[in-house]
Amino acid sequence: MIQTIRSFMDEEITSDQFDGALAEIATISPDESVRALQLELWFFYDDMKDHLIVVDKQDWDCLNRVLLLLSSNSELTYERKWFTWRGRQAVAAAGLLSYGYLAYRGRFAAETLVLLAIPFWLASMALAWFNTRHPLQRRDYSLEPFPSISSLRTVRRGVDNFVRKRYPPGLAGRRLRGRGTSALMWFPTILMWLAFAPFVLLFQMVPERDLRITISDSTTGSVEKPA
Repeated sequence: MIQTIRSFMDEEITSDQFDGALAEIATISPDESVRALQLELWFFYDDMKDHLIVVDKQDWDCLNRVLLLLSSNSELTYERKWFTWRGRQAVAAAGLLSYGYLAYRGRFAAETLVLLAIPFWLASMALAWFNTRHPLQRRDYSLEPFPSISSLRTVRRGVDNFVRKRYPPGLAGRRLRGRGTSALMWFPTILMWLAFAPFVLLFQMVPERDLRITISDSTTGSVEKPA
């Protein structure tokens, strides 16, 4: 996996080759860290076109941290805790009940359902935005895939010969597609969101499962967890 990531960063392979190689590695590897990181690396390429690496400085640094973790004796584990209720679920439930009541008052007429979808679509989008801004929902992506600074420092001290790959200046202005094309690609999503606004609210009222990342040393058994 280290060689595959380095080859992608050095532009020796394309995104399709990167995806295929990671999938094969994760299939044959018994290492849970490898399988977890394979899912993490899915966000570093585009599924719709084959391309050379396109990342900003923050994502490049994340790839370096993945290489550091793979070069160490540490293991990464994702642990999902029991379902958690937050204020978002209550707001979504209230919105869904309001939609159902107004639809009932309008006798579920097609034109009524269409008109009702607009305000509740806006409400669900606002709810999704506020959810990403909530401190409990935000992960510190400047440390990915490490859960804390202490775990990053601990692993770094254990890898003496690790050398960070420097961010190539030419990557800073590289884009997969223009801004206009990227905006147009969101248009079908927005339409689907509008058409199924009540179902989005139903999904948003479902309690969540908290994700907890653990870094453990496979030789000593010591564990580093987020604060």
